[in-house]
Amino acid sequence: MKLSLNSKTLILHPDTLVGLRRAKNVRVRVSGGALWITVTGLSEDVVLAAGDQFAFPNNALVLLEAPQACELTFETPRNRLSRWWRRLIGDRGQPPFRPGRLAFH
Repeated sequence: MKLSLNSKTLILHPDTLVGLRRAKNVRVRVSGGALWITVTGLSEDVVLAAGDQFAFPNNALVLLEAPQACELTFETPRNRLSRWWRRLIGDRGQPPFRPGRLAFH
């Protein structure tokens, strides 16, 4: 199965193992359940509960396992920037400032 890390919600069923590569700086957010993460090169595993998040520190193999049903979302750095920009401009669809003409005297 090919998994796209494009900020879509994914439901990981109990005892399902997912492997990722080349996920450096991708962030996983858990919105429900629990997620067990093993990253090659890290001395300890990471366990996330609902509301927790974790950014993968390298491009090594990452293993994800859900001890219980888990709802998670992946965010790439580009997706995070886009979300930040949408927060900045709000619902208006334009920046909160209006650049005027600059006059130099």
